[in-house]
Amino acid sequence: MLDYEKLRIQIRDMVTEVYEELKRESRDYEELWNKCRQYYRGLAYRDKNIGLYAKECFQILMENELRNVPIAHPSDEN
Repeated sequence: MLDYEKLRIQIRDMVTEVYEELKRESRDYEELWNKCRQYYRGLAYRDKNIGLYAKECFQILMENELRNVPIAHPSDEN
């Protein structure tokens, strides 16, 4: 069981690093999500469980980031 948890931590750390790199290379969140999707699908092609876990990690990272993005309203421009 310890090896399984160790693997999950390694995958989470790898996905976090990849996410930050993809974020720097992306113009917007749609492009970022498409790049994340390509990445986790590539992992899933090799191992379905790893791909699914990577997808969950990417989703959590994006959700946390979008939660912190301020929304500008037209009334805020004045």
